[in-house]
Amino acid sequence: MTPPGARRRHTLIVVAASLIAFAALGTTAITLEHRRLLTLSGLEGEYRPGADWDATPQFTTVDNGLSGALVRQRSRERHGTAFTVTWRGYLLVPKRDRYRLAMLGDDRVWLEVDKRAVIEAGDRWREASLELGRGLHPITIRYYDGGGLQAFDMQWAQGDRTHVEIPRLFLVPRLISAGEVQRRVQLHELGSWTPVGWSIVLIGTVTALVLGACTSDGRSNRRIPMDMIVIYLAATVVFAAGISWGVPDFRGWAADEIAPWQVQDIVQSRFSGGWATTYPPLHFGVLALASAPVYAAVQLGLADPGLETYGRLYLVGRIVSVGMALGLLALVYRLTTDEFGRRAGRFAVILTSLMLPLTYYAKTANLDVPYLFWVTASWMFYLRAIRSGAPSNYYGFAMTAAAAIATKDQAYGFYVLPAAHLVVNALLRRRRSEPSFGTATGRTLLAMAVIFGATLTVLLNVPFNWSGVREHVRMIVGPGSQPYRMYASTARGYVQLLLDSVRELGSVMSWPLFTFGVCGLVHAFRTSALTVGRLMLSASSYYLTFIVVVMYQYDRFFLGIGIVLAIAASAWLDGWTQTARPYRRVRLTVVGAALVYAAMRVAAVDAMMIRDSRYYVERWLVSRMGPDTRISTEGPDLYMPRQSQLLWTRIEPDVNILEAQKPDFLVINAGYALRTSPDMTRNPFYQALENSATPYRRVLRHQTAFAWSPLRWEHGFNGAEADPFSNLTKINPVIDVFERTGTPKAKN
Repeated sequence: MTPPGARRRHTLIVVAASLIAFAALGTTAITLEHRRLLTLSGLEGEYRPGADWDATPQFTTVDNGLSGALVRQRSRERHGTAFTVTWRGYLLVPKRDRYRLAMLGDDRVWLEVDKRAVIEAGDRWREASLELGRGLHPITIRYYDGGGLQAFDMQWAQGDRTHVEIPRLFLVPRLISAGEVQRRVQLHELGSWTPVGWSIVLIGTVTALVLGACTSDGRSNRRIPMDMIVIYLAATVVFAAGISWGVPDFRGWAADEIAPWQVQDIVQSRFSGGWATTYPPLHFGVLALASAPVYAAVQLGLADPGLETYGRLYLVGRIVSVGMALGLLALVYRLTTDEFGRRAGRFAVILTSLMLPLTYYAKTANLDVPYLFWVTASWMFYLRAIRSGAPSNYYGFAMTAAAAIATKDQAYGFYVLPAAHLVVNALLRRRRSEPSFGTATGRTLLAMAVIFGATLTVLLNVPFNWSGVREHVRMIVGPGSQPYRMYASTARGYVQLLLDSVRELGSVMSWPLFTFGVCGLVHAFRTSALTVGRLMLSASSYYLTFIVVVMYQYDRFFLGIGIVLAIAASAWLDGWTQTARPYRRVRLTVVGAALVYAAMRVAAVDAMMIRDSRYYVERWLVSRMGPDTRISTEGPDLYMPRQSQLLWTRIEPDVNILEAQKPDFLVINAGYALRTSPDMTRNPFYQALENSATPYRRVLRHQTAFAWSPLRWEHGFNGAEADPFSNLTKINPVIDVFERTGTPKAKN
């Protein structure tokens, strides 16, 4: 007789397989119809030699996909001689709204919509704002190339959204029916999001398997406890809130994030041929696999290449981080539950999810969450190996440790002392000539070392990219590390490093939860708790063999140590708040207040990402822009409002250059300016702006305020002082906007 649990699993598998099959058929139908309509899309182009717009066309064709690549191809076909082209057809507008059309053309480009001249542009962007009704609008584009450099780009933005390429389905050479208009609009939406849906299915399936394996009650009952489902859902909301921060854009706002172009670069080089960056290749491969549906959609013509698809790829990379962050929580639950029970496991998951940098890195495509996922998985195998002595757990420890290092090199620090401890225990066992439960034999350790080396060799692609691996090592021990040293290698420097490390841990966890962690460590050492003891060995190894070696630190460097403290705190809290304890209500009130405070800090990060000050500045500037408005920024791209939104140009911090270029608006990130020039009055450029010694006046200073946020009292979050060693303080920066209004103020 089939057990009820097996019947339920069988039913779920059948339902899931049916849904996937139905979705695959739907995707196939969408793809075929999309490709059919693409063959009927484009604008009719008339090509003429020289600058003569009225001569008989040399040839006429329908061009599908107007771009710089197209005009360069036409130039090559004409051997670089001058030509003109006139494109005519209809622009399909999906929704009545105000649209901002932008064009760039070298040597010259003209745009007409509804038989009205709209834009005349050259080698810089020109923009026009039009109120367009839903449906078809006659469009004419004239482009002249006098030879030499060919540049052409055309974008639009609906309302106050970012500029994106006009979808190929929305340009047609002749009138079409209202039914086809509706079909094209629907297909564009489906074609844009269907590939992302498949990526989410892939990521979600793997995440669900990890959560089920780590959280289920046991082999006889594989259901996840309902309380843990609620916790995981809450964590998903926290991790995913603000996931679209800074995108769509070709740069984004997250520092050190793995961008889609980097993934495309490593895929095109096939992970070999000397490819090297400051990061190992494993997570690039994970992102490439998760993004495969989007890449396939571009190849099949289902999705248009450009910013819209690029933004989808950014989202897929960030969704991978959400999935791995949830997997990390499940692994923390398993680690804690194996020794301390389910109640402590729940505490551990909650405390881990409330670590401030985790909620940030869980929604960006940085490597910090992925490498910690593998580190936590290796801890699970490590502790199981110690408890059971089973060689398979030692081998699992070796493979997951290799995966962690192949994701981010600094993970090696977690394994130096544990590996030495395993070897010493094996030698002592051999000297005693007696079995010791949970201690590996020399043969097991040798096999583990071989497996570790082989796994790392494969994941780094050493056989086919030896030169790239060498270059990677050169970068991380040289220019990728040395310039960031913050402390001198002296006794005073080491003491200062330790004090700052404690301060960082307090900021990462919140000081109340950090205090719980310290109490948990004291309790664990008194009770000889195996899990906390061995994990503290790994955390100490990381601190001594990585942080003390590189002599610099960021808040994200302490996430792994914070996880260990969260597990220690959870075991202590479980006992400290038991029913039989005196003053239990007071204790629960203290714990509840600490958790609420930590949760408010995490919620503040999400709120700042959702309502980042740069979104407001973008809308403010868009509402004041005219057809000839020029916007410049000073500072790195990722600290600025999105270039795809405002089409700004970057300017050097020089008064003479500012006066020569004469932008209408100048945008400055005040926090970054303060970071690069702590005393801004000594910087001639900022001093000239502040003292009105230029024709520019500050017309806006904005940072979104959250009265309820506890972060506004913390270092780096209030805009008063810049913190270069935390990416979190780069969220919601103080933005200054200066407008060119007249002549400089006369000197006294």
